[in-house]
Amino acid sequence: MAALNDPADDEIVTADSLTIDFRSAFRADVALGFPPTTYDVGIGVIALKLHVDAGTLFVTHGLATGPASSGARLELEADSRICAVLSGALSAENALLAGAVRLRAGDPALLDRFARTFHLDGAPLIDDPVSGSRLRS
Repeated sequence: MAALNDPADDEIVTADSLTIDFRSAFRADVALGFPPTTYDVGIGVIALKLHVDAGTLFVTHGLATGPASSGARLELEADSRICAVLSGALSAENALLAGAVRLRAGDPALLDRFARTFHLDGAPLIDDPVSGSRLRS
């Protein structure tokens, strides 16, 4: 998740590097349990549309344009602490409280779905006492 961490002075974060990070964190098995959802994610000057449907991830660069995709939609802006959300070190609710994630539109409950759908493998599930969710740490 190199692009999602604070980049070193000699590193350049691009839409392509963030796409690789989100594809690496994508949990198709988890996504199968949710209805179609679109996440419009802004990180710095980069914007990605992550559309999840039937356990498949579709990524496009830039903000969504035209008619909305079917299903739920969440628009959010994040800083490098989004990596802590994806690792389970920071719950979705605490990410909102800390300002690591700012919602532009959509149901705040979808942020927990986002954290479950995009998660770094290998971290065990834990109970999050703040949100009551089961997250990986």
